[in-house]
Amino acid sequence: MVGVGGFPTRIDAGEALDEGECRDLLATRAFGVVGTTRGALPLIVPVSYVYRGDEITFRVRPGSLLAATETGDVLAFETDVYDNGAGVGWSVLVVGRASVAADEMSTSGPDGTMVRLSCELVTGRRLGADLRGRSVR
Repeated sequence: MVGVGGFPTRIDAGEALDEGECRDLLATRAFGVVGTTRGALPLIVPVSYVYRGDEITFRVRPGSLLAATETGDVLAFETDVYDNGAGVGWSVLVVGRASVAADEMSTSGPDGTMVRLSCELVTGRRLGADLRGRSVR
């Protein structure tokens, strides 16, 4: 499945995943990227996360690129898996509003502040050839 210059010969966008499957897949990963804007320019930042109860939670460290995140900000989040050898995978995209946590488990401190992203719009796609019967998690 690898073509010229190491690029895949073709990534077939395949079929849309239903929202339930997207949510199930979100729970299988711990790393994704958050998208927002800063100074009217796109900003994409990798984060470790936990998906639980219709929310994605991640830590924002003081002075980090996401430190200016405020409650009510609209963020995008993406996580995926792709097996370059087999040419299959999936991608899940979430759009929602952030809330900066203020409870006892997530108060601001030297390790940062927890941000919760409500999963308001959840979409995803299978990537690659026919994935029926194949599990890429």
